[in-house]
Amino acid sequence: MKKTAALGLVLVLTMASGLRAQDEKPTPDPAEETEPVKDDAGEPEPDPAPVAEPEPEPEPDPTPVVGVRYRLALKSGRVLEGIVRAKGVFERRARRGGYEPADDTDPACGVRIWFPAKQDGFIFMPLDYIERMDELGSLSVNEGKSIARARVEAKKRANSERAQIRAMRMAADRSKAEADAEAEAAAGDAEALASVKPRRAPMTDEEAADAETLASLLITYPPTRWSPDTPEEIERRKVVLGLFPSDEETAFLGVFEDWLRAYNAWRATNEEETVTEKRPKKAKRPKKRSPRARPDVERPETPSWKK
Repeated sequence: MKKTAALGLVLVLTMASGLRAQDEKPTPDPAEETEPVKDDAGEPEPDPAPVAEPEPEPEPDPTPVVGVRYRLALKSGRVLEGIVRAKGVFERRARRGGYEPADDTDPACGVRIWFPAKQDGFIFMPLDYIERMDELGSLSVNEGKSIARARVEAKKRANSERAQIRAMRMAADRSKAEADAEAEAAAGDAEALASVKPRRAPMTDEEAADAETLASLLITYPPTRWSPDTPEEIERRKVVLGLFPSDEETAFLGVFEDWLRAYNAWRATNEEETVTEKRPKKAKRPKKRSPRARPDVERPETPSWKK
């Protein structure tokens, strides 16, 4: 009984000491805790935020147009109104190009009227053509700025239209080239192209471009369908039958002179090749064989006319 009580007392003391040691264990400092090491092959880094492109700087205002409004009454009865920008009003054409100030007593002097009928540019009107000049007043600053901005906008539109026309022409040229190639393969008009042969001597750029233009005309309007008499036939149908030419015939009439040059060159080349093919070849004369020397045979004397 005493042993059992002693064993129980030992267990109680052991448990108490354990609980005391657990209570006295220091708590970890949050500052000393280390962050877990990230694996290099973990999640990819996010893409950097796109950098906003800077806005284009506003274009500066163009220089205002400065000048005086004038109304010109011409001797023909026409009235011309615009702006004179020259300080002395009267000018003359310079020998090296451009214009230079002049006096009204100079027989070659005149007036440059800018922006006639609200159009960009100028008209040089000689003084002999002018009946009367009326000054309408100077341009204000706002009017000068408005005209300058209108000129800038007109230039932008013109550049844009030129770019569009250039692109349309390039596309039309490509489609026309493809159509010409198909027509050439189908109709066998390669002979017309090959007939306009370049010269053997080196050609200049202008001559090469001209030969290429003539060849393309023969492909577009082959001699098997078009002839030098085609314009007369078109005119006869128009007068007699009242039939107007088609778009293709109208285009042919517009390039008829160049086409006729190409046609004449093609015909001359074909005639030259035909004459060359029909020219008979000279027959080769048989070579005369000298008589073989025979023993004990006396050779005849050479005739006197061969000596």
